[in-house]
Amino acid sequence: MNRMILLATMALLGVGPLCAALTEADLTPNAISNAMLTKPEAERQAFAREVIGAVAAQPIDDAAKTESLVTASRALISGAEAQKVNVIAEVFNSVPVAQLQGVADLLSDNFGEKVTANEVKGLTSEQYDKLASGIVKSVSQYIEASGTDSPTVRMGILAATFTKASSDPNRTRPVVIAALPASVQAAASTYLKASEEGNREMIAAAAGVDEVAPTPAVDPDAASVVVPAEETPAPAAAEAAETIASERTKPAADEAKVPLLSRWAADSLGLTFDAMRAATYDWAAVEDPLAVRTDSMVPTLPGFANVVGVPGERFPAGQPLPKPSPSYGNQYVR
Repeated sequence: MNRMILLATMALLGVGPLCAALTEADLTPNAISNAMLTKPEAERQAFAREVIGAVAAQPIDDAAKTESLVTASRALISGAEAQKVNVIAEVFNSVPVAQLQGVADLLSDNFGEKVTANEVKGLTSEQYDKLASGIVKSVSQYIEASGTDSPTVRMGILAATFTKASSDPNRTRPVVIAALPASVQAAASTYLKASEEGNREMIAAAAGVDEVAPTPAVDPDAASVVVPAEETPAPAAAEAAETIASERTKPAADEAKVPLLSRWAADSLGLTFDAMRAATYDWAAVEDPLAVRTDSMVPTLPGFANVVGVPGERFPAGQPLPKPSPSYGNQYVR
């Protein structure tokens, strides 16, 4: 009977056996990341919920709890791999709303456009906005369906996080608002603005909590957070460009004797033909790039007509070189 009463009490208090089993040693960043990697993908989001619940239940002050939640959230996200968006959803869904603003403020560094561009080379602003809106849409749908407390406030903070992470918040803001459920867009936009402006009183009132904990003045993970590289100052950039230009004018000490390829990047057809021909002729085996083969071309290839000399081997002495192939005008330029 006593055991039944104990289990009933734990259920009422929301303390699950798995959550209770997590010790302080289990809540270090390395332990969390390693545990996430050992979990089957389908269990990683549930494990994130347990970890966040265990950290939030610690008997520490709000400032220390916010720092612990930031560190734990980063460790969970870093170990999530393919489940990264689901774990981000659990962070914004399960972190106590009193600490969520502070956690989100520091997580925005990890979601920053410059940091993302370092990971995904060539990422454009439009692509970042599309990525951010996709995450916001997925996470907000989960929050809406989960039954968590203060869902609209959480969605507002979520949208504000990716807005602040953008290189141009005014560009990204309407995109992430449009990704929120239509029924909450108006209210969430108000909380987004409050989150951006640091209006914790409005957030606390809307969430029904006494106060919203301040964002830690010092990032607890400052030593390990990826900071985007500062842009090169204009004078230094100009000097670097001048140096590169001057280097280009210097003759190479040992010029590679290969034909040059000159095409517009949008010339997909021409580049395709060039790649096909490059695969056909063994340029590396040719001593002299002006040497050509003397065997006949396949007569069905368009544009070659009666040309019998093609790049690849030496041409008989004294015999003129054939005209460059139609799609390779710089064939003999060195």
